[in-house]
Amino acid sequence: MSVPTMSNAWSDAELGLRARRYRQLRAAWLADPERRDLPRLLQERDAAVGGLRELMGRFLAGAAPLRQLREFLDPWAPEHLLLGFVGPVGIDVLDRFADDGEPGEVDDALRVALSLPTDLEDALAKLDGLATYVETLRSEGSSLEARRLPYFVSWFWMVQDGSWRPIWPSGEAVYSKLAWLPSRSAPVATRYRTYTALRASIAERCGAVSPAPGEIEFDEVGGWLHYAERAVGMDETLPERCARARTLPHEPGSDPTEDAAYREALTNARVVQAEVDRLGRVLTDVVAAGLGTDVELRRPTDLGVTHDTSLRTDAWVAWRVAGVAGTAPSIRLRATTEGLVVALDRGDGTDAQTPDVVGAHLDAGRAGAFDTLVADVMDVVATLKPAFDAYLQR
Repeated sequence: MSVPTMSNAWSDAELGLRARRYRQLRAAWLADPERRDLPRLLQERDAAVGGLRELMGRFLAGAAPLRQLREFLDPWAPEHLLLGFVGPVGIDVLDRFADDGEPGEVDDALRVALSLPTDLEDALAKLDGLATYVETLRSEGSSLEARRLPYFVSWFWMVQDGSWRPIWPSGEAVYSKLAWLPSRSAPVATRYRTYTALRASIAERCGAVSPAPGEIEFDEVGGWLHYAERAVGMDETLPERCARARTLPHEPGSDPTEDAAYREALTNARVVQAEVDRLGRVLTDVVAAGLGTDVELRRPTDLGVTHDTSLRTDAWVAWRVAGVAGTAPSIRLRATTEGLVVALDRGDGTDAQTPDVVGAHLDAGRAGAFDTLVADVMDVVATLKPAFDAYLQR
């Protein structure tokens, strides 16, 4: 397998920041005593796929029909949950192909897509080709969705050769939420290319700290974080990213060099806002408990200041009392060059340029651990609550 690098996808500076954040995430994963035993998991996977690998060879050679592959996998997948083929991006996709495709035609389409690629470009062509076939089936009434294909197809590549790593859905979802990857609405080949490039780049920069290779660790850390968002605190690179935003162009330029710099700024801004969004999600219950009422989370509608192409140099989310219409006070969390600020926004429309009338900077070192971040946020919210309640009653 040729490792995709996509060296032009991100700058060295951007990859360096991501590598530092990844090490922070990996450290939290390693510290979790309930994390999965990765070497044991890989041994069980290898032991389980033997029979399937033999049947796959026969299917790809035309000696076994899709029906036989389906009959094998329908009971096999629930019996081997660690292999991750149960659900809407695994066995359900195979069932839809078998039910909705024309016998013979669907077999041929899957044989082309599921056979091992010769290189990255061949892999992308296989994904695009199967996505085109799915659109044909959809035009005939099928409920198949092309967005489910990157995992489905790459999983079968892994069964045949473990060096072809699948795009695990939970990991892709996590890294997309960090704004490191495009959303699942992006073309399937783009998603596969970008994920594999990011995985290879992070593995090259960060290596491995377990018996498993770095690329497998990357998948495992992403899958773990999908269920453990509360195990990690603030991204330690957040203050540096906010400082970097001040040095990058806020608007696109007229020449390619300036446009590249603006795209770098846009990438940075998306990562900053994504991290503040994540903190907003995991701290919502904390703020609600501190205020003694249900709250709803609000965020900017875009990354702009005055229009779509002029970027902010900070990021924020805000918690308001749930169900309150019109103007209302909120507790606002902002990312700055010094770290995080928790403050009261009066919500009365005055002093619009500096809405935070009271607040506190959180210690950046303490904010990096979730438990101390929670404790500090609770302390600040308790301090702000009397003023918050007073503005709420106006």
